[in-house]
Amino acid sequence: MKIYDESQVQKLIITAQAKEDRFLALYQLAVTTGMRQGELLGLKWQDIDWERRSIHVQRQLKRIPGGGLDFDPPKTKAGIRKIIFGIDTAKILKNHQHRQFAEMLTVGENWEDFELVFPSTVGTPMHPRNLLRRYKKLI
Repeated sequence: MKIYDESQVQKLIITAQAKEDRFLALYQLAVTTGMRQGELLGLKWQDIDWERRSIHVQRQLKRIPGGGLDFDPPKTKAGIRKIIFGIDTAKILKNHQHRQFAEMLTVGENWEDFELVFPSTVGTPMHPRNLLRRYKKLI
């Protein structure tokens, strides 16, 4: 596993901002909270407490052998936790929420609302492989 240093993380976030990447908020949460990919893709808007600037991690998106995706609780009891995030992350998340609302309006009745923070472009769970492709393209 390769770990980015602070300079590389800054470049990643700056590049995502410059390209108006749809997953800027996901990258921001990943580097500032240490949340795992499955936890990020399983995150729902109801899990975010805006007043306390916290996230209640209580599920993850997992691939099902043979194909498909499903939501499961984290692997261990310790995986269910609250994570505090900063003011800058809160701003990025709010911008992401507004952007997602605009996407919902554009897609219209074809939007499938799973209430996910980081869904596909039609509201369904984002396949981890598709996220990895987007990430590799960004870097």
